[in-house]
Amino acid sequence: MKYTLEGNSSNRPNAWSGDELALLRRHWSGALPVRMWRHELPARTETAILSMANFLDLPRRTVRPNVMGSMTWNVIRRILCRSSPLSCRELAELTGLSRNYIGVELRARCPADVHIAGYTTGRHKEALWKLGRGRDAEKPAALSKAEVARRHRARRRSIRRDISASWIPSQ
Repeated sequence: MKYTLEGNSSNRPNAWSGDELALLRRHWSGALPVRMWRHELPARTETAILSMANFLDLPRRTVRPNVMGSMTWNVIRRILCRSSPLSCRELAELTGLSRNYIGVELRARCPADVHIAGYTTGRHKEALWKLGRGRDAEKPAALSKAEVARRHRARRRSIRRDISASWIPSQ
C-alpha cells in the first residue's frame, strides 16, 4: 500500500492537502521558528508539522529557538544587571520562572552574554551567573568522603544536649 500525502480518504481523514504541503515547504526554508507560523496551519500541531517535515526529508533547520527574542531571557538579563552574581535557584525565586528553564536559557547564552563568576559554598556547589563576557570560574573540587565524614562528626560534637532538659518537649 502506497502512503499518500494529499487528499482525504476514509483511511486517512487527516491527510495533508497540497496547499498545506506548499505552505510547510515555504515556511520551512525561512528563519522563523515553527511556533511563529503554526497558526497558518490551524488543523496541525507543532509535532505534526515536524513529523511531516521529517517524512518529506526536508533539510535540517538551523533556526535557534530564540530568534525572535525570549521573554525569559529579558527578565533574567534585567535582574542580573541590577544585582551581584546569582544562582539559578535565586533567579527562580526572584522571577517566579522555572529553575530548569532558567538554566537552559543561561547555558544557551553562556559564551556570549553571561559567564560563571563563581560557585556557592556548601555541599551542592551551584554556579553563580554574571552578565557580560568573561572567563568562567573554575569549579571547586568535590569534598572527599573522609572530609565529609570529618565535618559531620564535628557538627555532631558541637550539638551538646542538656540531659537535665530532656523532659522539655521538642517543638
